[in-house]
Amino acid sequence: MDFLYRMHLVDFDPRDTNQILTNWDWIKQALKLSSDSLYQEIENRDFDTLSPFTKAKLYKYLLRGRYRSTPFGLWAGVGLGNWGSANQIELPIAYREIIGNISNDAGKQTQEPSKYRSAPGLKAYADQIQYWSYCRQEEGWRISYLDKNPLVAILLTYFEKSETLDFRIFQTFFKTKKENKILEIWEMLIESGFLIPDNLPEVATSPLEMGLDIKLTSKITINRVIQEKLKNLISEIGHLFVPVESEFLNNFKAWFRYTFDDRFVPLSLLAHQNDFSIHSEPEMETMKKDLSHSPEILGELWRNAEEFDLSRCFDKKKTELHHLQIAFKIFGDNELFIENIVCNRPFAYSGRFSLDSEIKNLVSSKIEDISQEAVFADLILFESQKSNHISRHDNVFDFSIFPFGCGTPKNHLGTDDLHLGFRQERLILISQKLNKQVVPVVQHPLNPNQISHPLSRVIWEIGNQDQYRFLPYQDPTFQSSSYVPRLTWNGIILQEKRWILNSKSHSSQKDLHQFLQKSNIPSSILAGHLDRELVLDWTDPTELGFLWEELQRLKEVTIYECPWKEHSPFQKQDGQQLYPQVIYSWKGKSRTAAAIQFQNRIIGSDPCWTYARIGIKEEGLMPFLFKPFPRIILGLKEKYLLKKWYFLFYNSPKSEIRLRLLPRDQHLNPQLASDLRKGLMECGWIESVQFDPYYPEFEKYDLPDRGIETSESIFHQESELMILGDENRDYTSILTWEERDRRSWITQTYHRLIELSGRQDLFFHYYQGLVKQIPALERRELNKAGIFQSEIVKDCYGAEIFNSEFSKIASGSEEVLLRLIPNHIHMCCNRAFPTETQEHERRVIYGLYKKLGKSLHGRLTNL
Repeated sequence: MDFLYRMHLVDFDPRDTNQILTNWDWIKQALKLSSDSLYQEIENRDFDTLSPFTKAKLYKYLLRGRYRSTPFGLWAGVGLGNWGSANQIELPIAYREIIGNISNDAGKQTQEPSKYRSAPGLKAYADQIQYWSYCRQEEGWRISYLDKNPLVAILLTYFEKSETLDFRIFQTFFKTKKENKILEIWEMLIESGFLIPDNLPEVATSPLEMGLDIKLTSKITINRVIQEKLKNLISEIGHLFVPVESEFLNNFKAWFRYTFDDRFVPLSLLAHQNDFSIHSEPEMETMKKDLSHSPEILGELWRNAEEFDLSRCFDKKKTELHHLQIAFKIFGDNELFIENIVCNRPFAYSGRFSLDSEIKNLVSSKIEDISQEAVFADLILFESQKSNHISRHDNVFDFSIFPFGCGTPKNHLGTDDLHLGFRQERLILISQKLNKQVVPVVQHPLNPNQISHPLSRVIWEIGNQDQYRFLPYQDPTFQSSSYVPRLTWNGIILQEKRWILNSKSHSSQKDLHQFLQKSNIPSSILAGHLDRELVLDWTDPTELGFLWEELQRLKEVTIYECPWKEHSPFQKQDGQQLYPQVIYSWKGKSRTAAAIQFQNRIIGSDPCWTYARIGIKEEGLMPFLFKPFPRIILGLKEKYLLKKWYFLFYNSPKSEIRLRLLPRDQHLNPQLASDLRKGLMECGWIESVQFDPYYPEFEKYDLPDRGIETSESIFHQESELMILGDENRDYTSILTWEERDRRSWITQTYHRLIELSGRQDLFFHYYQGLVKQIPALERRELNKAGIFQSEIVKDCYGAEIFNSEFSKIASGSEEVLLRLIPNHIHMCCNRAFPTETQEHERRVIYGLYKKLGKSLHGRLTNL
């Protein structure tokens, strides 16, 4: 099989009473599965006895079922087809219900789970615990809480060591033997959502009322001429696809970067976050780049035009997407009419129909390739019954992402295993047990706004961050115009003529009729969009009434021409035409995923430290550093006997100081934070103070058998010299020095560390590689300046302070040296230069390279 097709099952004329009578039993069966209220009205009635109002409702249903290809109960189904020498379909149309391999068959009672796990996102606070619970009444996830008590404490301790809990073990937590009382508490915990079934995604049934899925067993054949047209089209319209990003993803990226910087974060840590919220309002998608074509020019080109050939203003370019699906109809003599184009979402049309093995095999053969460094993984969702029904599918991949806790089966990747990071403007998931990147894939068309579980929504967005949209579906030039001509590409219809009707512009149904007539709008139109479309003949008073009702209800209705109606090459023996929608799937470029060499994972927090993020007012950074900051630090050192403290500068996006303080006693941290906030807010230069957990960077600064204490001591000593100076030696703070002196001090200080290691050759070649990356013009300026030719008076400043800690690093392996020393230089430059940090760091690197060259080769070599 080569492709999917979707087709309506109303294959008779809804305007013909005799045909309605012939198909009356089938109509009632279809309505029973789709509209219980209308079925109740007609269940025990003959068609002739129905009221005019009910007949009108039924007529509208049949009109929709006559032309709409979207699978829905008995109204439409999905089948398979091949390319061939002619357009034909097997008759009579045959179909069957798809019975998939689902855990719970429809209509059966779900077995009560015996094992439970703790709720996702569980986190203990001072007086309460918070977690995400599933509300069965509202059919969605919400943040919940319980007050702490002895039983909750026991449960928290238990789940630190065990993943699941059953009632038998739960009973052992109590001294009483009254099983009824214990069972009552057990059921209360389940009702609260604190305990969730171990088999969570499998516990919801899919009752018969949710509908059924139809596979069309009649095979269809499409002329290969159409296939060649599609291949040529895809090879030319690459400029018509624009990258888009959802508002949710854009906001989440900003929040993640601000909160975690370059760290890879375990999903178990993200699971309890509710700082990033899910909005119920419609999400906006924004284009990541502007069009090079002026909207005014495009508007002028199609003014009063019937047709607009986009090939006139867009150059040919091969499509460079991972995957593309084109939904089209055929009319006339192998003419193509494109109804929809979907980018990088290979399961948008298959979804739950992959429960049929033949459809699953076809879909899995159309997925783009992926490099060895990554794997695709299905996303397990649990939402409302309707959403769960839509989301059913047969996984075509080896792995699944389980966002509700630890992954128990081997092929489940849970929140304990997956880490999320941000690299090159992309969110990246990494599985620790697979040591590979994980690309989430959603194998059904569920709208993300139907996902209430925050972590599930985030993973959905990660899987869809390579989103592109077909230009006419996205750009305001096309979307906001009240009229858009037929859009074509060298004769292929990309989008039919389109008008936007507004209820404010039409005072009555008669007025609407006059407008349609005056505007020369074809009598056959498609009104609405996607799963609500309705093909109407507006010259028919009843059908014009349907359009008027929709306009009054929605206030704005989009209508399209229907050139394919009554011009289909497919028809039954009785002459009734069929309008199959064919889905052409194109597998594009492979997904590449370079190995992430350095993850800088968050392993855990250190509660001994206080960590403050201090937002600085514009123009307030240097005044704050010179006077209030040293005073505040000196006061805290004296009061709390700080063992260590250090700071960093960040622009995220405003100026921010990140301050970490280690008091002699961890229990002093709350009072320390209070005093720090008070002192900062009183100085006049501070906009905000935020306290967060301190997550040590073990993978960046860890020394074997020593942890990161050595690096923390160096950070502390540098911070002391930068801000406070050294009163005993009558040295002022380094931040008050000239920029050249600061650069020279860093260069000489860390050259001394490299000399201690005895690996000047290693670092000479390492920094030679970095110097080559400095723009040539800037390198020439540095050579010309000669600023590293001479020593400065303050050469020895602070040398003895670093000797002890530097000696611990100097004895490290090559891996340790190349990991620690460049990172320490980077952090030292950050502290020494609150502004233009990168430029000064490049100069320090250049100075180191020159000094190493001199010590190795006896000369300062230019590059």
